[in-house]
Amino acid sequence: DCTENNVDDLLKYKLVGGGYYAQIQLITDGKVVTDGLLPTTINVGEVFAVIGHSISEGQEPYVITDFDKTWCQIKLWPIPGANPSFWGRVADYTKKKMNVPVLIYNTGQGGTTSIQWGKSAYGEQFENKIYDWKIRYPYARFEQSLLTDMTKTGLRAIFVIHGENDYNDAENDIVYYTKRYIQKTRDLIGQPNLPFMISLSNAGQDTPDQIKVRRAQARMLKEIDYTYEGANLQAIKDGGMRWDGVHYNFAALEIAAIQWKEVLTPLFFQVSKPFIPAN
Repeated sequence: DCTENNVDDLLKYKLVGGGYYAQIQLITDGKVVTDGLLPTTINVGEVFAVIGHSISEGQEPYVITDFDKTWCQIKLWPIPGANPSFWGRVADYTKKKMNVPVLIYNTGQGGTTSIQWGKSAYGEQFENKIYDWKIRYPYARFEQSLLTDMTKTGLRAIFVIHGENDYNDAENDIVYYTKRYIQKTRDLIGQPNLPFMISLSNAGQDTPDQIKVRRAQARMLKEIDYTYEGANLQAIKDGGMRWDGVHYNFAALEIAAIQWKEVLTPLFFQVSKPFIPAN
């Protein structure tokens, strides 16, 4: 029974975490003349975003597409070839564990390094054939999604998958520029304790370049506030699991999703403080 005076009150509800099928009724003279469900669900749950290289972005044809698309949404870049990688499976696991819908922004960008993300966040020069530092790519692309979409939906945490492209960079630089793009992200939304989950991402070999990357990732967890250990992706060894020595095949995608499942514990959701939009 909507009137001009009470329609605003009728449209304001406080919902707890969960998924809802909204029912709309039109009542005339005390009788229901229209009764039906909205074509889309209303989801109140957990939201994540991704910063990383091609392993996070996903490499066709190795993509997991069989996940619950009603309550698990993977938002992709609006470009050809964008895919959910293994994030749909991560969303499935999280939905079952927390009993709420899950949204993940797959904002990873292939061919990037930690240094490129850190420099581009502040418009600093670097050399790369794919990304133009003058327009602050790759970070500016993530920034646009952050300010346009994530400030509306909120964010529980940001997943970081870097490492394989960092082998040729200095340990101190990896840590420093990771800290810089984390700081930039937190500053943009005014959330100084926004959680970042740093994955242990490398091929798991005891070579100097991979050992260096592992040291850098361990240091991030100690030197950057409000960072949490992410998936143990170094458990995914070469020898068939990484079809080209770096990227994951189908079996590896499943393992990666399980590794994220292991770190997204009830305790993490208790101690982490999400970004919740003001309105």
